[in-house]
Amino acid sequence: KTRKKSYYICHGHQFDKLEGKFTLRSKITFCGGTFLYWLNRIYNNIRIYFGLKNQSIVSSIKRWIKNLMVGGKGNFHKKLIETWKEKKVQGIICGHLHKIENTKIEKYEYFNAGDWIELCTALVEKENGTREIIHNRR
Repeated sequence: KTRKKSYYICHGHQFDKLEGKFTLRSKITFCGGTFLYWLNRIYNNIRIYFGLKNQSIVSSIKRWIKNLMVGGKGNFHKKLIETWKEKKVQGIICGHLHKIENTKIEKYEYFNAGDWIELCTALVEKENGTREIIHNRR
């Protein structure tokens, strides 16, 4: 008999060390992100016209900003472990960092579905209970 696991499913913004502290920062980040996505879409439309694959020009910028916001990978993992213990779950599923991840931290499972805007990824669960990241590119 297999024991079913419980998961906490969330956006992931609660793991940001600055979340909820600076509403002006949130507005600036949103506007900057919107502009970068727009710029990236134009860039990729040009690449597609010339027969090239999509490429993210904002990934490194976003990784740097996310690292600043969550306080580094070690701090992020610490917050995940605190949440697992608080919620009494075996795993967390979120997509806030816009980075695909399927990993174990200590005895817990962590899934990050990436995002539907830039990476065009989603986490799906199959009928047999396995999870898989799907990519939906043009």
